Amino acid sequence: MDVMTAFAFCMVLLLVLLLVGVPLPYCFAGALIFMVATCGIPIKSLFVWGYSQMISTSLMAVPMFIIAGNLIAESSIAEKLVDLARIFVGKVKGALGCICVVVCGIMGAISGSATATVLAIGSVMVLGMNSILMGFPSPA
Repeated sequence: MDVMTAFAFCMVLLLVLLLVGVPLPYCFAGALIFMVATCGIPIKSLFVWGYSQMISTSLMAVPMFIIAGNLIAESSIAEKLVDLARIFVGKVKGALGCICVVVCGIMGAISGSATATVLAIGSVMVLGMNSILMGFPSPA
């Protein structure tokens, strides 16, 4: 069987397993075993490729961005950024959305990571949505 046909069968197998409700890691494992069995790909090369992907520096940076987001969220930096944005766009209609966009833009420029931005600003903005200052009713 040529590689393209095996790849098409592999995608169909992956989709069928997902639709049946098999957990995602097992779906990928089933598709990988199918590819190894039909295409003659040596399994040792897959382990070497997986290990080289796992030790990449970009993958190692993700937890550091999440830690940076936690530090920013726990300190008062995120709240001060929200207060700064509230000064500039707090009087317009839909101010909370505008504040969120402005703060996320500033925070994204500072941290360089969307994950850290969502973690830091999201925790502050959820509290802001429930506050009386923004005009939203408190949850029951």
